[in-house]
Amino acid sequence: MTLTRAPFFLPGQSLESPGRALPIIIFLVEGHQPSVEVCHRLFSEEPTISFYAFDTVEAAAEASRTVHPTVLLLSLPLLGYAGLEALAAIRTQASLVEVPLLILADSAEEGAPSRVDAFRLGATDYLGKWPEPLEFAARVRSHAQAYGHLLERRKAYIALQASQASLKAELAAAEAYLQGLIPKPFSNHFFKVDWFLEASEYLGGDTLGFHALDERHWAFYVIDVCGHGVGAALFSVLILNSLSHSLLPGVDYTKPEVVLSALNQAFPMEDHAGMYFTAWYGVYDVQSGLLTYASGGHPPALLLPSKLNTMLPVESLKTPGLVLGADSQSVYCSQSIAVASGSRLYVFSDGVFEVEFLPAHTFLGMPGWLMELQKPVPPGLSKPRILFNAIRARHGRSTLEDDFTVLEVCFN
Repeated sequence: MTLTRAPFFLPGQSLESPGRALPIIIFLVEGHQPSVEVCHRLFSEEPTISFYAFDTVEAAAEASRTVHPTVLLLSLPLLGYAGLEALAAIRTQASLVEVPLLILADSAEEGAPSRVDAFRLGATDYLGKWPEPLEFAARVRSHAQAYGHLLERRKAYIALQASQASLKAELAAAEAYLQGLIPKPFSNHFFKVDWFLEASEYLGGDTLGFHALDERHWAFYVIDVCGHGVGAALFSVLILNSLSHSLLPGVDYTKPEVVLSALNQAFPMEDHAGMYFTAWYGVYDVQSGLLTYASGGHPPALLLPSKLNTMLPVESLKTPGLVLGADSQSVYCSQSIAVASGSRLYVFSDGVFEVEFLPAHTFLGMPGWLMELQKPVPPGLSKPRILFNAIRARHGRSTLEDDFTVLEVCFN
């Protein structure tokens, strides 16, 4: 029978309804109806295979926009194409460029295409006409299933990317919300407050705050919950709210040692998934100029004099005390220091100085951190942010291993 149109397909099937959900779908590009029937017979006993035949590459490409083949069979020579032109034409079609393609070549034909050239142009397999039926079916099934698995992995990867993008957007919104709980930089007649907090992941365990306790007392504090992620961030919010809204009953928030003892009792680690935290809490009396402070497992705050490179020392402000939440019997104490006009207070988490610099694998440490603090900053710029940018640049990566948190108080 002379071919007058394409495509050919098995009885009872159509391009719009290929039939079953199994997804071995063969496209045969063949210019002679007898060869179509030979190939049809090879797969007629395979209930899991859908079969379509076309007499031109263009017809197969057009059909592939609605039915997506999982394997292509290209019979050579193909009417209207010389040598491997049909193979090259198929691989220029966007809908067919990745589909496994098996060449069925008439080896008796004079000038039969070279296997090497066929593979160079994108053939997946090369068989002589007609191969042994069981081997042929096995090869077709193997190539089709491998391609199907590739498509499944790609679909899963795309879904994963979409899920990750959605999760990142939600985490970014959560991070913005958490930072929104911290008061904005602030200044009054007595001091100026600035801060910078950058989580090592989207959400971290660091937080900070400052607020007026009454007409003469102001509280300043930094909290560092162990670990990172959602759990640590949620725990830090509980602690922050307890301080910023004075939620601990019967606590005099002007007494740092009392505040830390109350936090230690209120948040035992056994009630919070084994999480503990460190804290530095200070109260500044604007009338007397005294700063009273207490710490629990936290790095010392540093009080820098108004003019560096003088005989005035840098004061290290730390008191004895274990991390909070670990031992209900822990005792905390406070100390006081007179704050000279022009002094600068820096309260921070350990993530600011426990930083490795690459590629030399050196560590910043507390001495290096103090040197960074003493570097001048142009007027009008945020020193905490400049500190972060400088240390991250020396670290050599876009993020640090731990949360970076700095609270700066410049006393007038």
